[in-house]
Amino acid sequence: MSYQFTAPGEARSWEKTRALAKECVKASQGERPEVRRLKNIYEELRKAKGLSRAGMDALIYQRIYGREPERASNTLKIRYWRTGHHVPVNRDTALSFAWALELPPRDASWFLTAWLDKSLEFYPETPPRQDLLYWQRRRRLEDLASSYLERMSERPPSHLNGIRLLEGGPLSNLRHLYYVDALQYICQEPSSSFWEKHIYSIRYDMELKRSLKLLGEIPRKTMIRHLIILGLPDLSTAWMNEQLAFFGYLPLTPDHTLTGGEYLDRLLLGIFGTYENLKQKNGAENARLWFLNCYRRLDSYFIKNQKNGFRFMYFKSLE
Repeated sequence: MSYQFTAPGEARSWEKTRALAKECVKASQGERPEVRRLKNIYEELRKAKGLSRAGMDALIYQRIYGREPERASNTLKIRYWRTGHHVPVNRDTALSFAWALELPPRDASWFLTAWLDKSLEFYPETPPRQDLLYWQRRRRLEDLASSYLERMSERPPSHLNGIRLLEGGPLSNLRHLYYVDALQYICQEPSSSFWEKHIYSIRYDMELKRSLKLLGEIPRKTMIRHLIILGLPDLSTAWMNEQLAFFGYLPLTPDHTLTGGEYLDRLLLGIFGTYENLKQKNGAENARLWFLNCYRRLDSYFIKNQKNGFRFMYFKSLE
């Protein structure tokens, strides 16, 4: 790595973060806490109904699909869901599963935001103006994007110097600035011409536009990335958790895992806490550089160890 941690506390903070990352990877090899809780819910209902597991799986299948299973293999997906091998392929099927388990509202919310790691609400298309919560959320995200563009315009970080902007005002350049900003976290030494050309970021245009309108299924990890990029340098655990809760996601929780079992929240809590300390000690710009280069090193570690679920700044359009 070309960047060296030289400011007070940076090197030690990196070593602590690297150790935490290794601990989180190791912890992720076990059973998800969310799966253990779902198993308990399932078992309580099964015993209350006096059914075998095969009988209970058949009942759940019938409730979801409106018909009896034709063969034993039909209920394999139910067993895989309740034992943590898979999750339902879409929100509708997941909600049917929750209904089949007779989950009360509070447990249904936990089911969506923790077990499934999704947002509580889902907007397949733009709601009417009467949906005040949606429009409040959308305005907040738009405000974050506008503040980000203003910062990039007034005090662009060194990696954004020389970027050619498009005509049509700042909003026309949001996609490219966001893309280039995200790219620095996983790409160490790109040529200057690569950073300047808008053609490389156009592949992310539709996805980012939908995200800013909160349309479609926006994964929690994607929202975390949006909030990091748009929120720096004013990033903190408290701020991140307030935003996640406002947008309908589970706040960062040390024992929460992604659907693949990754203890990403635990890692993020450690990184954000360290970032806050370094920002107070060394200033916002030094803390931002530490965050950037800390993640670059972590990204290399996760790639090397085939732990892509931990790569919270990566998205497919960057390839």
